[in-house]
Amino acid sequence: MPPSVLFAIILALTLGFLFHSIFGRRLWQLPCFIVSAIVGVFAGQVISVFMGTAYFQVGNVAVLMSSLGGLAMLGLCWFFTAPLQPESSSTRRRARRLVSREEHASA
Repeated sequence: MPPSVLFAIILALTLGFLFHSIFGRRLWQLPCFIVSAIVGVFAGQVISVFMGTAYFQVGNVAVLMSSLGGLAMLGLCWFFTAPLQPESSSTRRRARRLVSREEHASA
């Protein structure tokens, strides 16, 4: 395995684990975050090569663009895997009060 590919995979794994430690709520999200980080890092590398922008490059890996691609994919993955917040009890009580007021007003 070429060293640049190994470095890109290590970068993606680091991003995936750090993102899960900060934003992850469930264990099943970890593989999703790791896969999306790997896809994002390699997509960022491809975009960097096509654009010709390699601001912070280590070997053949454009670290800045790869990290940005990985973070973008991680954000997208988090958007689709984050659990919805349960409705609070105060919101439910407020909704019940509004419904009961409307029932009394129409009666």
